[in-house]
Amino acid sequence: MFSGIRQHIKHYTQSVQDAEKAIERLEKLQKQKADQSKLTKASKQVDEAVRKLEKRGGSVTSELPVVYDLRRDFFDHTTVALLKAQLKYLEGVVETIEVFCEEDAEVGRSTTISKGQIIHI
Repeated sequence: MFSGIRQHIKHYTQSVQDAEKAIERLEKLQKQKADQSKLTKASKQVDEAVRKLEKRGGSVTSELPVVYDLRRDFFDHTTVALLKAQLKYLEGVVETIEVFCEEDAEVGRSTTISKGQIIHI
């Protein structure tokens, strides 16, 4: 239903994984005491990954609560409409049952309504 949100969260999750990989790569190079050019390149990759993560993370944390609130309003109105339609339908069912009971009374049969069922005696 909310494919755009799922896609956004998927990208955010990918950014988290990219940042973790870049940090692990930098730590590995630091432990190996690699040359300065590799360390500088890995450090730039970490900075870039963290920047992307912060950008996506900020939008997720700011936009997701708004979307959630809108979704709740949508479902509240939908639920009310569904309940009103169900009430109207059930009122029609009750009217139909009353008509059948009246017709049975005119014919001389007794009708007993028990546990939601109509039984002709």
